[in-house]
Amino acid sequence: MCYSVSSLTKARLDYARHRTDDQSLIAALEKELGELLRNEPPLGWVSGFAHPRLLVFTQDEPMKPRLFRWGLIPSWVRDREQASQLAKQTLNARSESLWEKPSFRESAKSQRCLVVVDAFYEYHHQGKAKFLHRMHRADAQPLCLAGLYAVWGATPTGIPYHGCSIVTTEANPAMALVHNQSKSKESRMPVILDSTHLGLWLAPDAGSADLQPCFRPASTETLRYEAVQTSDTSTPCSEIPPIIQPPELWILRQEIESVLIGSPYARP
Repeated sequence: MCYSVSSLTKARLDYARHRTDDQSLIAALEKELGELLRNEPPLGWVSGFAHPRLLVFTQDEPMKPRLFRWGLIPSWVRDREQASQLAKQTLNARSESLWEKPSFRESAKSQRCLVVVDAFYEYHHQGKAKFLHRMHRADAQPLCLAGLYAVWGATPTGIPYHGCSIVTTEANPAMALVHNQSKSKESRMPVILDSTHLGLWLAPDAGSADLQPCFRPASTETLRYEAVQTSDTSTPCSEIPPIIQPPELWILRQEIESVLIGSPYARP
């Protein structure tokens, strides 16, 4: 699954260059991003259960940056207790059941979004020990993750709550080695959208069948898989956790390297 991410200034600003070649539009978007994020702290590592604000771009305004809380609350929720519980359960949305789950089906139809981050994190388990891993793009570009959003208006203050969820799919071979233990008994990873699928995911007329190509797991060579120093997951960290190379992970490192070398996408 995906329960923690990194969202730093670089990924937030690089999105402008990622979406268009129009220099005037890039300049305008970068200015708008700068103003939006002026008082927003960078997140080197933050747990989804802290419900941080993540940078998103929605279907209806695909070039307008927004900050939505991680944790989707459907519009039909009526009380605070149910809202609080659902926000914890909707950090992720399985791609295989988006159109069946009551919490996600309306958002899947017309409230899709991009969630822009630097990296995401997962634990690798060995016996009773676990080792945090950071996954980021090998080319240092931002990760554009498939997301859903919803607006909950029945808040105690009357101010609408904008929340989002990150869509997940089956893990690629390298990710399956890292994410080797989960409650669902299967390895998962976020849906990472490449340049050919960004527009499709945000297309207003795209239906379930149209969007299936978006859910293919990212190729193994797209990402780097690095063990990092664990810190307190309950406290957002402004710095990226440092890379570590514990001796317990040498076999895993060899297995990941073998998968990368054997990938049909691997560079010569």
